[in-house]
Amino acid sequence: MIDLVRLSAADLQNLQATGRLTSTELAKLTLQQIDKYDKKGPQLRAMIAIVPENIILERAAFLDEERRAGRVLGPLHGIPILLKDIINTPPEWGILTTQGSWALEKSVHKAQAPLVQKLLDAGVIIIGKTSVTEFGSAKYIVSHPILNSSSYNVIGDQKALVACLLSTVRASLHMSKVLSSAVMNPLPIKRNPGGSSTGSAVDVAAGYSPVSIGGEANGSIQTPASRSNLYALKITPQTLSTEGIFHIVPTVESLGGMAKTVTDLEQVTKVIFQTAKTPVNLKVDHSKTWKDYKLGFVDPQKWRLPSDLFTATDDYRHQIDTAYNATQEKIKGLGGTVVYPVDPPHPSTIDGGFLAIVNGEFRDTVDAYLQNLASSEMRSLADIIQFNKDHPELQAGISQPWFIGPQEFQQTPEEYAKVKKQVHEDAAEKGLYRIMDELSLDIICSPTDGPICEISAMAGTLLPAPSSVSTQPFYMMVPTSAITGAPTATVPLGILEPSGRPFGLTFVGRPGSEAKLLELMYLYKAAAPQRKLPTLVE
Repeated sequence: MIDLVRLSAADLQNLQATGRLTSTELAKLTLQQIDKYDKKGPQLRAMIAIVPENIILERAAFLDEERRAGRVLGPLHGIPILLKDIINTPPEWGILTTQGSWALEKSVHKAQAPLVQKLLDAGVIIIGKTSVTEFGSAKYIVSHPILNSSSYNVIGDQKALVACLLSTVRASLHMSKVLSSAVMNPLPIKRNPGGSSTGSAVDVAAGYSPVSIGGEANGSIQTPASRSNLYALKITPQTLSTEGIFHIVPTVESLGGMAKTVTDLEQVTKVIFQTAKTPVNLKVDHSKTWKDYKLGFVDPQKWRLPSDLFTATDDYRHQIDTAYNATQEKIKGLGGTVVYPVDPPHPSTIDGGFLAIVNGEFRDTVDAYLQNLASSEMRSLADIIQFNKDHPELQAGISQPWFIGPQEFQQTPEEYAKVKKQVHEDAAEKGLYRIMDELSLDIICSPTDGPICEISAMAGTLLPAPSSVSTQPFYMMVPTSAITGAPTATVPLGILEPSGRPFGLTFVGRPGSEAKLLELMYLYKAAAPQRKLPTLVE
Protein backbone atom coordinates (compact mmCIF):
# COMPACT_ATOMS: atom_id res chain seq x y z
CA MET A 1 0.00 0.00 0.00
CA ILE A 2 1.25 3.48 -0.91
CA ASP A 3 0.77 5.66 2.18
CA LEU A 4 0.85 9.21 0.81
CA VAL A 5 0.51 10.75 4.26
CA ARG A 6 3.69 9.06 5.47
CA LEU A 7 5.92 8.79 2.40
CA SER A 8 8.38 11.56 1.53
CA ALA A 9 9.46 12.65 -1.93
CA ALA A 10 12.66 10.64 -1.48
CA ASP A 11 10.59 7.57 -0.56
CA LEU A 12 8.38 7.99 -3.61
CA GLN A 13 11.43 8.53 -5.79
CA ASN A 14 12.92 5.28 -4.54
CA LEU A 15 9.71 3.40 -5.30
CA GLN A 16 9.77 4.72 -8.87
CA ALA A 17 13.49 4.07 -9.32
CA THR A 18 13.04 0.43 -8.27
CA GLY A 19 10.02 -0.13 -10.52
CA ARG A 20 7.47 -0.50 -7.72
CA LEU A 21 5.57 2.64 -8.70
CA THR A 22 5.16 4.73 -11.84
CA SER A 23 4.63 8.47 -12.13
CA THR A 24 1.25 7.78 -13.70
CA GLU A 25 0.19 5.58 -10.80
CA LEU A 26 1.39 8.19 -8.32
CA ALA A 27 -0.49 10.97 -10.12
CA LYS A 28 -3.71 8.95 -10.02
CA LEU A 29 -3.23 8.15 -6.34
CA THR A 30 -2.65 11.84 -5.65
CA LEU A 31 -5.89 12.87 -7.36
CA GLN A 32 -7.74 10.16 -5.43
CA GLN A 33 -6.25 11.46 -2.16
CA ILE A 34 -7.42 14.99 -2.91
CA ASP A 35 -10.91 13.82 -3.81
CA LYS A 36 -11.11 11.64 -0.72
CA TYR A 37 -10.00 14.20 1.83
CA ASP A 38 -10.41 17.64 0.28
CA LYS A 39 -13.86 17.32 -1.28
CA LYS A 40 -15.19 14.43 0.76
CA GLY A 41 -14.43 12.96 4.18
CA PRO A 42 -13.06 15.70 6.47
CA GLN A 43 -13.28 18.23 3.59
CA LEU A 44 -9.98 19.93 4.37
CA ARG A 45 -10.45 22.41 1.48
CA ALA A 46 -6.73 22.91 1.01
CA MET A 47 -7.09 23.10 -2.79
CA ILE A 48 -8.17 26.20 -4.66
CA ALA A 49 -7.70 24.77 -8.17
CA ILE A 50 -6.59 21.49 -9.76
CA VAL A 51 -4.79 21.16 -13.08
CA PRO A 52 -7.03 19.35 -15.62
CA GLU A 53 -6.62 15.61 -15.15
CA ASN A 54 -5.64 14.98 -18.77
CA ILE A 55 -2.73 17.43 -18.45
CA ILE A 56 -1.57 15.80 -15.21
CA LEU A 57 -1.69 12.29 -16.67
CA GLU A 58 0.01 13.33 -19.92
CA ARG A 59 2.80 14.86 -17.87
CA ALA A 60 3.11 11.72 -15.75
CA ALA A 61 3.21 9.49 -18.82
CA PHE A 62 5.96 11.65 -20.33
CA LEU A 63 8.02 11.35 -17.14
CA ASP A 64 7.53 7.57 -17.11
CA GLU A 65 8.82 7.41 -20.67
CA GLU A 66 11.81 9.59 -19.77
CA ARG A 67 12.65 7.27 -16.88
CA ARG A 68 12.42 4.19 -19.09
CA ALA A 69 14.83 5.91 -21.49
CA GLY A 70 17.28 6.55 -18.66
CA ARG A 71 16.64 10.28 -18.56
CA VAL A 72 15.81 11.00 -14.91
CA LEU A 73 15.62 14.76 -14.45
CA GLY A 74 16.62 14.77 -10.79
CA PRO A 75 15.49 13.77 -7.29
CA LEU A 76 12.04 15.30 -7.88
CA HIS A 77 11.40 13.41 -11.13
CA GLY A 78 7.77 12.26 -11.14
CA ILE A 79 7.01 13.86 -7.76
CA PRO A 80 3.71 15.76 -7.28
CA ILE A 81 3.91 19.34 -6.03
CA LEU A 82 1.38 22.03 -5.19
CA LEU A 83 1.81 25.81 -5.42
CA LYS A 84 0.37 28.69 -3.45
CA ASP A 85 -2.20 30.72 -5.39
CA ILE A 86 0.22 33.58 -6.02
CA ILE A 87 2.28 31.77 -8.69
CA ASN A 88 1.28 31.98 -12.36
CA THR A 89 0.98 28.60 -14.06
CA PRO A 90 0.78 28.12 -17.87
CA PRO A 91 -2.26 30.09 -19.10
CA GLU A 92 -3.33 27.17 -21.28
CA TRP A 93 -4.01 25.15 -18.13
CA GLY A 94 -6.92 27.47 -17.39
CA ILE A 95 -5.89 28.06 -13.77
CA LEU A 96 -6.09 31.66 -12.60
CA THR A 97 -4.05 33.47 -9.95
CA THR A 98 -6.63 34.94 -7.60
CA GLN A 99 -4.95 35.62 -4.24
CA GLY A 100 -8.14 34.01 -2.88
CA SER A 101 -10.30 36.93 -4.05
CA TRP A 102 -13.51 36.93 -6.09
CA ALA A 103 -12.37 40.23 -7.57
CA LEU A 104 -9.76 38.32 -9.62
CA GLU A 105 -11.76 35.26 -10.62
CA LYS A 106 -11.91 36.48 -14.24
CA SER A 107 -8.33 37.72 -14.44
CA VAL A 108 -5.99 35.95 -16.86
CA HIS A 109 -2.20 36.26 -16.74
CA LYS A 110 0.00 36.37 -19.84
CA ALA A 111 2.61 33.74 -19.04
CA GLN A 112 3.78 31.27 -16.45
CA ALA A 113 6.28 32.27 -13.79
CA PRO A 114 9.88 31.23 -14.59
CA LEU A 115 9.72 29.19 -11.36
CA VAL A 116 7.12 26.93 -12.96
CA GLN A 117 9.44 26.12 -15.85
CA LYS A 118 12.30 25.40 -13.44
CA LEU A 119 10.02 23.01 -11.56
CA LEU A 120 9.00 21.27 -14.78
CA ASP A 121 12.66 21.04 -15.80
CA ALA A 122 13.29 19.31 -12.46
CA GLY A 123 10.69 16.69 -13.34
CA VAL A 124 7.85 17.53 -10.97
CA ILE A 125 4.16 17.04 -11.66
CA ILE A 126 2.28 20.23 -10.77
CA ILE A 127 -1.09 19.11 -9.42
CA GLY A 128 -2.68 22.48 -8.73
CA LYS A 129 -2.85 25.50 -6.47
CA THR A 130 -3.53 25.69 -2.78
CA SER A 131 -5.85 27.83 -0.69
CA VAL A 132 -4.45 31.14 0.48
CA THR A 133 -5.69 33.70 2.96
CA GLU A 134 -7.23 36.43 0.82
CA PHE A 135 -4.38 38.67 -0.29
CA GLY A 136 -2.10 37.05 2.27
CA SER A 137 -4.12 38.38 5.23
CA ALA A 138 -3.99 41.90 3.80
CA LYS A 139 -7.79 42.11 3.75
CA TYR A 140 -8.98 41.54 7.25
CA ILE A 141 -12.31 40.25 8.46
CA VAL A 142 -11.57 42.22 11.58
CA SER A 143 -9.26 45.16 12.03
CA HIS A 144 -6.27 43.39 13.49
CA PRO A 145 -3.18 42.39 11.52
CA ILE A 146 -1.80 39.80 13.93
CA LEU A 147 -4.94 37.77 14.43
CA ASN A 148 -5.50 37.08 10.77
CA SER A 149 -2.58 34.67 10.86
CA SER A 150 -4.65 31.83 9.49
CA SER A 151 -6.36 31.39 6.20
CA TYR A 152 -9.60 32.48 4.65
CA ASN A 153 -10.49 33.18 1.04
CA VAL A 154 -13.58 33.34 -1.10
CA ILE A 155 -12.36 31.58 -4.22
CA GLY A 156 -12.21 27.83 -4.49
CA ASP A 157 -12.14 24.87 -6.84
CA GLN A 158 -15.05 24.97 -9.31
CA LYS A 159 -15.51 28.63 -8.34
CA ALA A 160 -17.26 27.51 -5.16
CA LEU A 161 -17.35 29.98 -2.31
CA VAL A 162 -14.64 28.89 0.10
CA ALA A 163 -13.73 30.63 3.33
CA CYS A 164 -10.68 29.42 5.16
CA LEU A 165 -10.41 29.37 8.92
CA LEU A 166 -9.56 32.55 10.77
CA SER A 167 -7.62 32.58 13.99
CA THR A 168 -9.95 35.25 15.27
CA VAL A 169 -13.36 35.54 16.87
CA ARG A 170 -16.87 36.29 15.64
CA ALA A 171 -17.17 39.76 14.12
CA SER A 172 -20.60 39.53 12.49
CA LEU A 173 -23.14 37.15 11.03
CA HIS A 174 -20.84 36.87 8.02
CA MET A 175 -18.76 34.52 10.16
CA SER A 176 -21.40 31.80 9.83
CA LYS A 177 -20.44 31.51 6.18
CA VAL A 178 -16.75 31.46 7.08
CA LEU A 179 -17.17 28.74 9.67
CA SER A 180 -19.34 26.52 7.51
CA SER A 181 -16.60 26.13 4.88
CA ALA A 182 -13.31 26.59 6.69
CA VAL A 183 -9.97 25.11 5.63
CA MET A 184 -9.16 22.51 8.26
CA ASN A 185 -5.94 21.42 9.89
CA PRO A 186 -5.44 17.69 9.28
CA LEU A 187 -3.42 17.38 12.49
CA PRO A 188 -5.75 17.66 14.33
CA ILE A 189 -8.98 18.14 12.41
CA LYS A 190 -10.85 21.37 13.27
CA ARG A 191 -7.83 23.15 14.70
CA ASN A 192 -6.58 26.44 13.31
CA PRO A 193 -4.23 25.61 10.38
CA GLY A 194 -2.54 29.02 10.21
CA GLY A 195 -1.92 31.13 7.15
CA SER A 196 -1.62 32.63 4.70
CA SER A 197 0.06 29.68 2.95
CA THR A 198 -2.56 27.48 4.57
CA GLY A 199 -3.22 25.08 1.73
CA SER A 200 0.48 24.61 1.01
CA ALA A 201 0.93 23.21 4.53
CA VAL A 202 -2.31 21.26 4.80
CA ASP A 203 -1.79 19.54 1.45
CA VAL A 204 1.60 18.14 2.50
CA ALA A 205 0.32 16.97 5.89
CA ALA A 206 -2.70 15.32 4.24
CA GLY A 207 -0.66 13.52 1.58
CA TYR A 208 -1.74 15.52 -1.48
CA SER A 209 1.93 16.09 -2.28
CA PRO A 210 5.17 15.45 -0.37
CA VAL A 211 6.41 19.00 -1.00
CA SER A 212 4.80 22.35 -1.71
CA ILE A 213 5.71 25.98 -2.23
CA GLY A 214 4.29 28.84 -0.21
CA GLY A 215 4.92 32.55 0.08
CA GLU A 216 5.55 34.72 3.10
CA ALA A 217 5.84 38.33 4.14
CA ASN A 218 5.14 37.95 7.83
CA GLY A 219 4.83 34.37 9.08
CA SER A 220 2.77 33.03 6.18
CA ILE A 221 5.02 29.99 5.69
CA GLN A 222 6.25 29.53 9.24
CA THR A 223 2.88 29.54 10.99
CA PRO A 224 0.97 26.99 8.86
CA ALA A 225 4.04 24.76 8.57
CA SER A 226 4.37 24.60 12.35
CA ARG A 227 0.68 23.78 12.77
CA SER A 228 0.92 20.94 10.26
CA ASN A 229 4.12 19.60 11.87
CA LEU A 230 6.30 20.30 8.84
CA TYR A 231 9.75 21.57 7.94
CA ALA A 232 9.78 24.88 6.05
CA LEU A 233 12.23 27.52 4.85
CA LYS A 234 11.51 31.09 3.72
CA ILE A 235 14.25 32.29 1.37
CA THR A 236 15.85 35.68 1.99
CA PRO A 237 13.54 38.40 0.61
CA GLN A 238 14.61 40.16 -2.60
CA THR A 239 16.76 37.17 -3.60
CA LEU A 240 14.38 35.65 -6.16
CA SER A 241 12.88 36.89 -9.39
CA THR A 242 9.33 38.14 -8.85
CA GLU A 243 8.30 37.60 -12.48
CA GLY A 244 4.96 35.81 -12.57
CA ILE A 245 4.62 35.95 -8.78
CA PHE A 246 1.80 38.01 -7.27
CA HIS A 247 3.68 39.56 -4.36
CA ILE A 248 2.23 42.59 -2.59
CA VAL A 249 5.10 43.76 -0.35
CA PRO A 250 8.27 42.62 -2.18
CA THR A 251 10.74 44.12 0.30
CA VAL A 252 9.75 41.56 2.93
CA GLU A 253 8.08 38.84 0.81
CA SER A 254 9.65 35.69 -0.57
CA LEU A 255 8.89 32.10 -1.48
CA GLY A 256 9.75 28.93 0.40
CA GLY A 257 9.21 25.21 0.48
CA MET A 258 7.37 22.98 2.93
CA ALA A 259 8.04 19.28 3.39
CA LYS A 260 7.84 16.31 5.74
CA THR A 261 11.62 15.91 5.75
CA VAL A 262 14.64 18.19 5.52
CA THR A 263 15.96 16.20 2.55
CA ASP A 264 12.84 16.98 0.53
CA LEU A 265 12.95 20.60 1.65
CA GLU A 266 16.54 20.94 0.47
CA GLN A 267 15.64 19.60 -2.98
CA VAL A 268 12.71 21.95 -3.54
CA THR A 269 14.74 24.88 -2.17
CA LYS A 270 17.46 24.20 -4.74
CA VAL A 271 14.89 24.43 -7.53
CA ILE A 272 13.42 27.66 -6.14
CA PHE A 273 16.93 29.14 -6.01
CA GLN A 274 17.25 28.61 -9.76
CA THR A 275 15.08 31.73 -10.13
CA ALA A 276 17.47 33.88 -8.07
CA LYS A 277 18.33 37.29 -9.52
CA THR A 278 22.00 36.45 -8.95
CA PRO A 279 23.02 32.77 -9.30
CA VAL A 280 22.99 30.90 -5.99
CA ASN A 281 24.79 27.60 -5.50
CA LEU A 282 23.18 26.13 -2.40
CA LYS A 283 25.84 23.97 -0.74
CA VAL A 284 24.71 22.15 2.39
CA ASP A 285 27.59 20.70 4.41
CA HIS A 286 26.37 17.39 5.82
CA SER A 287 29.60 16.86 7.78
CA LYS A 288 28.80 19.63 10.28
CA THR A 289 27.92 18.80 13.90
CA TRP A 290 26.33 20.79 16.71
CA LYS A 291 29.84 21.73 17.86
CA ASP A 292 30.14 23.95 14.79
CA TYR A 293 27.24 26.21 15.78
CA LYS A 294 26.32 28.82 18.35
CA LEU A 295 22.59 29.41 18.84
CA GLY A 296 20.72 32.14 20.69
CA PHE A 297 17.32 31.44 22.26
CA VAL A 298 14.81 34.17 23.15
CA ASP A 299 12.89 34.21 26.44
CA PRO A 300 9.49 32.52 25.83
CA GLN A 301 7.96 34.56 28.63
CA LYS A 302 8.55 37.66 26.52
CA TRP A 303 7.92 36.18 23.10
CA ARG A 304 4.38 35.07 23.78
CA LEU A 305 1.01 35.83 22.21
CA PRO A 306 -0.89 38.11 24.59
CA SER A 307 -3.87 36.70 26.43
CA ASP A 308 -6.24 39.30 24.99
CA LEU A 309 -5.57 37.91 21.51
CA PHE A 310 -5.44 34.17 22.11
CA THR A 311 -6.63 32.07 25.00
CA ALA A 312 -4.35 29.32 26.30
CA THR A 313 -4.33 27.31 29.46
CA ASP A 314 -1.35 27.40 31.77
CA ASP A 315 -0.84 23.74 30.93
CA TYR A 316 -0.53 24.44 27.20
CA ARG A 317 1.98 27.19 27.80
CA HIS A 318 3.88 24.94 30.17
CA GLN A 319 4.05 22.24 27.48
CA ILE A 320 5.45 24.70 24.93
CA ASP A 321 7.97 26.15 27.36
CA THR A 322 9.05 22.69 28.53
CA ALA A 323 9.69 21.48 24.98
CA TYR A 324 11.49 24.73 24.15
CA ASN A 325 13.76 24.51 27.19
CA ALA A 326 14.40 20.79 26.64
CA THR A 327 15.58 21.55 23.10
CA GLN A 328 18.20 23.92 24.45
CA GLU A 329 19.47 21.28 26.87
CA LYS A 330 19.57 18.62 24.16
CA ILE A 331 21.58 20.87 21.84
CA LYS A 332 24.05 21.63 24.63
CA GLY A 333 24.28 17.93 25.41
CA LEU A 334 25.16 17.24 21.78
CA GLY A 335 27.98 19.78 21.82
CA GLY A 336 26.25 22.92 20.59
CA THR A 337 26.73 26.31 22.22
CA VAL A 338 23.51 27.93 23.47
CA VAL A 339 23.14 31.54 24.61
CA TYR A 340 20.00 32.23 26.66
CA PRO A 341 18.26 34.56 26.74
CA VAL A 342 19.02 36.80 23.78
CA ASP A 343 16.99 39.96 23.28
CA PRO A 344 16.44 40.99 19.64
CA PRO A 345 14.22 43.97 18.84
CA HIS A 346 10.65 43.19 19.81
CA PRO A 347 7.75 43.53 17.33
CA SER A 348 6.05 45.93 19.71
CA THR A 349 8.92 48.37 19.19
CA ILE A 350 9.21 48.10 15.39
CA ASP A 351 5.69 47.23 14.14
CA GLY A 352 5.38 50.78 12.83
CA GLY A 353 8.22 49.99 10.46
CA PHE A 354 6.38 47.03 8.99
CA LEU A 355 3.30 49.20 8.44
CA ALA A 356 5.48 51.82 6.77
CA ILE A 357 6.76 49.23 4.30
CA VAL A 358 3.23 47.95 3.59
CA ASN A 359 1.93 51.48 3.03
CA GLY A 360 4.87 52.30 0.81
CA GLU A 361 4.66 49.27 -1.49
CA PHE A 362 1.24 47.63 -1.43
CA ARG A 363 -0.72 49.84 -3.84
CA ASP A 364 2.00 50.26 -6.46
CA THR A 365 2.95 46.56 -6.42
CA VAL A 366 -0.65 45.38 -6.81
CA ASP A 367 -1.30 47.96 -9.54
CA ALA A 368 1.80 46.88 -11.48
CA TYR A 369 0.80 43.20 -11.39
CA LEU A 370 -2.81 43.87 -12.43
CA GLN A 371 -1.82 46.19 -15.27
CA ASN A 372 0.36 43.43 -16.74
CA LEU A 373 -2.44 40.86 -16.95
CA ALA A 374 -3.66 39.63 -20.33
CA SER A 375 -7.24 40.40 -19.35
CA SER A 376 -8.92 41.53 -16.16
CA GLU A 377 -11.74 43.69 -14.90
CA MET A 378 -9.35 44.71 -12.11
CA ARG A 379 -6.45 46.96 -13.10
CA SER A 380 -5.68 48.59 -9.77
CA LEU A 381 -6.04 48.22 -6.03
CA ALA A 382 -8.73 50.91 -6.25
CA ASP A 383 -10.72 48.63 -8.58
CA ILE A 384 -10.52 45.78 -6.06
CA ILE A 385 -11.61 48.02 -3.21
CA GLN A 386 -14.63 49.16 -5.22
CA PHE A 387 -15.47 45.58 -6.25
CA ASN A 388 -15.50 44.52 -2.62
CA LYS A 389 -17.78 47.42 -1.73
CA ASP A 390 -20.12 46.61 -4.63
CA HIS A 391 -20.28 42.87 -3.85
CA PRO A 392 -20.64 42.41 -0.09
CA GLU A 393 -22.30 39.04 -0.68
CA LEU A 394 -18.97 37.71 -2.02
CA GLN A 395 -16.87 38.92 0.89
CA ALA A 396 -15.89 36.64 3.72
CA GLY A 397 -14.95 39.77 5.63
CA ILE A 398 -16.72 42.93 6.63
CA SER A 399 -13.98 45.46 6.06
CA GLN A 400 -10.79 46.05 4.09
CA PRO A 401 -8.78 48.56 6.14
CA TRP A 402 -5.42 47.34 4.88
CA PHE A 403 -6.55 47.89 1.29
CA ILE A 404 -7.93 51.36 1.89
CA GLY A 405 -5.01 52.52 4.05
CA PRO A 406 -2.27 51.92 1.44
CA GLN A 407 -4.56 53.16 -1.35
CA GLU A 408 -5.02 56.51 0.36
CA PHE A 409 -1.45 56.75 1.66
CA GLN A 410 0.60 59.51 0.08
CA GLN A 411 4.39 59.92 0.14
CA THR A 412 7.13 60.64 -2.36
CA PRO A 413 9.63 57.96 -3.44
CA GLU A 414 12.31 59.91 -1.59
CA GLU A 415 10.26 59.91 1.61
CA TYR A 416 9.65 56.17 1.35
CA ALA A 417 13.33 55.42 0.69
CA LYS A 418 14.25 57.36 3.81
CA VAL A 419 11.68 55.53 5.95
CA LYS A 420 12.70 52.14 4.56
CA LYS A 421 16.36 52.80 5.28
CA GLN A 422 15.58 53.87 8.84
CA VAL A 423 13.39 50.81 9.47
CA HIS A 424 16.12 48.45 8.30
CA GLU A 425 18.73 50.26 10.35
CA ASP A 426 16.65 50.10 13.53
CA ALA A 427 15.46 46.50 13.12
CA ALA A 428 18.50 44.88 11.52
CA GLU A 429 21.74 46.84 11.72
CA LYS A 430 21.14 48.17 15.24
CA GLY A 431 18.90 45.28 16.24
CA LEU A 432 18.86 41.65 15.18
CA TYR A 433 22.17 41.49 13.32
CA ARG A 434 23.98 43.64 15.86
CA ILE A 435 23.05 41.15 18.57
CA MET A 436 24.07 38.22 16.39
CA ASP A 437 27.42 39.86 15.68
CA GLU A 438 28.10 40.83 19.30
CA LEU A 439 27.34 37.30 20.54
CA SER A 440 28.83 35.54 17.46
CA LEU A 441 25.54 33.71 16.89
CA ASP A 442 24.81 31.59 13.84
CA ILE A 443 21.04 31.79 14.35
CA ILE A 444 18.42 32.94 16.83
CA CYS A 445 15.68 30.52 17.90
CA SER A 446 12.13 31.26 19.01
CA PRO A 447 8.83 29.38 19.41
CA THR A 448 7.06 29.75 16.06
CA ASP A 449 3.66 30.74 17.38
CA GLY A 450 1.37 30.61 20.34
CA PRO A 451 -1.70 28.98 21.87
CA ILE A 452 -4.67 27.13 20.52
CA CYS A 453 -7.64 28.44 18.62
CA GLU A 454 -10.35 26.06 17.56
CA ILE A 455 -13.50 26.70 15.60
CA SER A 456 -15.80 26.45 18.61
CA ALA A 457 -13.76 29.08 20.43
CA MET A 458 -14.29 31.75 17.80
CA ALA A 459 -17.51 33.19 19.24
CA GLY A 460 -15.68 35.59 21.51
CA THR A 461 -15.52 39.35 21.74
CA LEU A 462 -14.79 41.82 19.00
CA LEU A 463 -11.13 42.52 18.34
CA PRO A 464 -9.39 45.84 18.87
CA ALA A 465 -8.97 48.19 15.94
CA PRO A 466 -5.42 48.93 14.71
CA SER A 467 -5.27 52.10 16.79
CA SER A 468 -5.68 50.04 19.95
CA VAL A 469 -3.52 47.03 19.09
CA SER A 470 -2.19 45.34 22.21
CA THR A 471 1.38 46.22 23.15
CA GLN A 472 1.78 43.00 25.12
CA PRO A 473 4.63 40.79 23.88
CA PHE A 474 4.13 38.38 21.01
CA TYR A 475 5.20 34.76 20.99
CA MET A 476 5.99 34.98 17.30
CA MET A 477 9.37 36.23 16.14
CA VAL A 478 8.25 36.38 12.52
CA PRO A 479 7.44 40.13 12.56
CA THR A 480 11.02 40.86 13.58
CA SER A 481 12.50 38.52 10.99
CA ALA A 482 10.20 39.96 8.30
CA ILE A 483 11.26 43.55 8.86
CA THR A 484 14.95 42.64 8.95
CA GLY A 485 14.73 40.66 5.71
CA ALA A 486 16.03 37.50 7.34
CA PRO A 487 15.55 33.95 6.05
CA THR A 488 13.57 31.84 8.50
CA ALA A 489 13.12 28.12 9.01
CA THR A 490 10.59 26.15 11.02
CA VAL A 491 10.92 22.66 12.49
CA PRO A 492 8.41 20.58 14.49
CA LEU A 493 8.85 21.10 18.23
CA GLY A 494 6.00 19.20 19.84
CA ILE A 495 2.33 18.25 20.07
CA LEU A 496 0.03 19.81 22.64
CA GLU A 497 -1.97 17.31 24.65
CA PRO A 498 -4.82 16.58 24.79
CA SER A 499 -5.67 18.83 21.81
CA GLY A 500 -3.18 17.20 19.42
CA ARG A 501 -2.19 20.60 17.99
CA PRO A 502 1.42 20.81 16.72
CA PHE A 503 3.74 23.69 17.55
CA GLY A 504 7.10 24.56 16.07
CA LEU A 505 10.50 26.14 16.57
CA THR A 506 11.73 28.96 14.32
CA PHE A 507 15.35 29.52 13.28
CA VAL A 508 16.27 33.04 12.12
CA GLY A 509 19.50 33.60 10.20
CA ARG A 510 21.34 36.34 8.40
CA PRO A 511 20.48 37.12 4.76
CA GLY A 512 21.83 34.40 2.50
CA SER A 513 22.26 31.82 5.27
CA GLU A 514 19.84 29.24 3.86
CA ALA A 515 22.53 26.54 3.65
CA LYS A 516 23.37 27.03 7.33
CA LEU A 517 19.68 26.88 8.25
CA LEU A 518 19.30 23.60 6.37
CA GLU A 519 22.41 22.19 8.06
CA LEU A 520 20.90 22.98 11.46
CA MET A 521 17.56 21.52 10.40
CA TYR A 522 19.29 18.25 9.49
CA LEU A 523 20.99 18.15 12.89
CA TYR A 524 17.72 18.98 14.63
CA LYS A 525 15.78 16.27 12.78
CA ALA A 526 18.40 13.66 13.67
CA ALA A 527 17.99 14.49 17.36
CA ALA A 528 14.22 15.07 17.43
CA PRO A 529 11.44 12.52 17.98
CA GLN A 530 9.81 11.06 14.87
CA ARG A 531 7.34 13.45 13.27
CA LYS A 532 3.72 12.69 14.20
CA LEU A 533 1.38 11.89 11.31
CA PRO A 534 -2.26 13.00 11.06
CA THR A 535 -5.04 10.46 11.35
CA LEU A 536 -7.41 11.44 8.55
CA VAL A 537 -11.09 10.72 9.05
CA GLU A 538 -12.79 9.37 5.94
